[in-house]
Amino acid sequence: MGGTVDSGSFQGYDQSYLINALQTLGENFVGVTQVPYNTSDDEIIKLNELGVKAI
Repeated sequence: MGGTVDSGSFQGYDQSYLINALQTLGENFVGVTQVPYNTSDDEIIKLNELGVKAI
C-alpha cells in the first residue's frame, strides 16, 4: 500500500507536518508541497531525500 500526502495550504511553508506524516507512514508514501520561489536547491534536495517528490 502507498500513496501521496499533500501539504495543506493552511500550513503555509511549514513542512514539519508533512515530513512527520511521511516518516510515520513509511517509504511507500510520497509528499507534495508548496515552497516559496526563492527556496534553495539544497532545501529542495533535502525535501526530496525526506520523501517530498512534487512541488
